[in-house]
Amino acid sequence: MDQKEIARRGLTGAAATYANNLVHPVHYLADGNSDDALRLRVEPGVTTFYRSGTGQTRFDQTLGSGNLTTLGSFFTGRLHTSAGISRDYFRQNRARAPVAFAATGETRLVDLTNQPILAAAGYNVPVEPFNRTYATNQTYGGVFRLLPWLALGGGYFESSLFTDSVSFELGGRPRLPRTGEGYESSLRFNFLNDRINATLTRFKTTSENNALGLSAGAQTELNALLPVGQRLLGTGDYRDQQTEGWEVEVQTNLTRQWTVRATYSMNRVQFGRFFPLVRPYLAAAQAAAKAQGLDPEDATAITQQLLDDTEGAVRAVRRETANLTTRYSFTEGKFKGFAVGTSTRYAMGRPRAALSSGGVVVLPATKTSSYILVNPFVSYRKKLYGHNFTAQLNVNNVLGLNSDQGNSYTWPRKTEPRHYVTTVTMEW
Repeated sequence: MDQKEIARRGLTGAAATYANNLVHPVHYLADGNSDDALRLRVEPGVTTFYRSGTGQTRFDQTLGSGNLTTLGSFFTGRLHTSAGISRDYFRQNRARAPVAFAATGETRLVDLTNQPILAAAGYNVPVEPFNRTYATNQTYGGVFRLLPWLALGGGYFESSLFTDSVSFELGGRPRLPRTGEGYESSLRFNFLNDRINATLTRFKTTSENNALGLSAGAQTELNALLPVGQRLLGTGDYRDQQTEGWEVEVQTNLTRQWTVRATYSMNRVQFGRFFPLVRPYLAAAQAAAKAQGLDPEDATAITQQLLDDTEGAVRAVRRETANLTTRYSFTEGKFKGFAVGTSTRYAMGRPRAALSSGGVVVLPATKTSSYILVNPFVSYRKKLYGHNFTAQLNVNNVLGLNSDQGNSYTWPRKTEPRHYVTTVTMEW
């Protein structure tokens, strides 16, 4: 209800806040289900909207990028190379964080002097500079045909990912972009005049600057020892994620009408480089504790325990997936124009962490079940009125597999149920 209506009813204190005077209108679908019919009607002086929560930041962002790519061919075409370099610039302005107004329980947007903007509708909320970041990305690769049926490949890659995060690092600076680098090497086979192609690839990638938060207890412990001006202004830190593994792909044309494509991928994922920003603060806090006549280890026990527990929980997670897709097209006879096939996907089960309540494990650590999804399809192609028409039916999860693949007991994620997809395509 509006504040005027709340006051008219004689409500005061916490009972007068917006959150304690919500209006729940009842609407019957017999009265219509259009957007206009379902819209909440606001009566001036009786009901009103109010802002709730602090996730209402306005951004003004620009991403600029310049890149150069070169392609090369050497040794009479036996070696093909590529090289690329790019320079990215990310500019982010943002509004100041909203403030909570205790009298009504609402959140109010503020101007650059932190004064509430009472009529902050639309985008009339001022912004100020927040983040200015540059990043350089590079890619290098090449394929060398060693024999008519064998080629060697290799590549190195760097990349950056900018986001509209409003969070801070420990020192109060905006978060760094997520960056990554990796390399791959491969063997490429070609048999029977391109009727069989196979690729074996080894890869390793590192994703850097993934978010990792310091506990509030560790922040309080360190700030109690550090002098003013050198204290932690946030809890945001980083960790890396390393992935390495193998991929195999085979593509064949057994006949002119029958094609098969099979892939298999295995990788191991492991986190590393935990809390790189907090370690200098920890060393400074221990030095300050020693200067005060305290035992440095005891004075920073919470922070050290957090680092030890995080690093001690490191383990590699193995993942496997495989796909098989086959298609047969009828090019003559009474079935001419028809094509049938299926796509099958296998995925290894994922680890699921234990669930605890009050420090007691109530559900043990386990692993979701591995599963196979089968998705057949059939299509018919015909030329009518000078145009090619194709009608296709896909049946996804034809066996109706119902498997929970959620990473947590409390967040189940079932495989999609069986469903049918029909498409009609016209080419001209």
